[in-house]
Amino acid sequence: MPKTIRALDRGLRVLTALGQADEPLGLAALHQLTGLEKSTLLRILATLSERGWVTQGLADRRYRLARRMTALGERQTTVELMAELALPTLRELHDVFGWPSDLCIQEGVAMRVIESSRSLGGRVMHCNVLDFTPCLLRSAVGRAYLASCDEAQRERLLRKLLALGGPVAELASNRGFLRALLAEADGLGHSRRVPGERFMASGREAAHDAIAVPIRVGSEVSACLSLVYFSGAQDVDEAALSRGLRRAATRLSAAYAAHRCM
Repeated sequence: MPKTIRALDRGLRVLTALGQADEPLGLAALHQLTGLEKSTLLRILATLSERGWVTQGLADRRYRLARRMTALGERQTTVELMAELALPTLRELHDVFGWPSDLCIQEGVAMRVIESSRSLGGRVMHCNVLDFTPCLLRSAVGRAYLASCDEAQRERLLRKLLALGGPVAELASNRGFLRALLAEADGLGHSRRVPGERFMASGREAAHDAIAVPIRVGSEVSACLSLVYFSGAQDVDEAALSRGLRRAATRLSAAYAAHRCM
């Protein structure tokens, strides 16, 4: 009987663990599931990543099967694919501007963060933002979505926000506020977070500002992309950030269209 290849066996054990998991796995979980030393796992994961079989999330630093691997079993969801396709763009934006980006989709009456580059630098303290749900009316990504989705969808969302009551309902009923939201996106080419909001900031750091743009696939808004920075930061050129975001959104739009991420 031919001898088995030990290195290949180890790699297949890692792929099996990732394929059978219901969620992405960190190094500790892979160590527990495979019994392999962490140093060995890191070498295997680096090889699998280089070959395009595994990816590591920017926000959660956990590992999951890449699209070329999941295509064999059709287990990757559209949201997971969107997050994976955005990884190079998120890294490039961070390299160019030095500030992190969040990729969000509209879900229910809010947005949801599905990937983020906050872990790449130490300028923003709050890095664990996956599944955080920014407000549609006050966050940059929410306002970008409302400004760019079709009128029927916008009105449906506003009715749902009105039903919630409270401060959000007051904003949703304020037609002047909504007109300003649309005019801002039309005039600037991007949407801004409502001034003074501190969604993820702590009392130990400066408040954050953010701008965001939509990512369109055909007539639909698939996601929104933001850049986050400290309010009043001296190295921020909002116009330059906006141009970079729009270029990134154009690239992601083409990638999502090619992979039918609607």
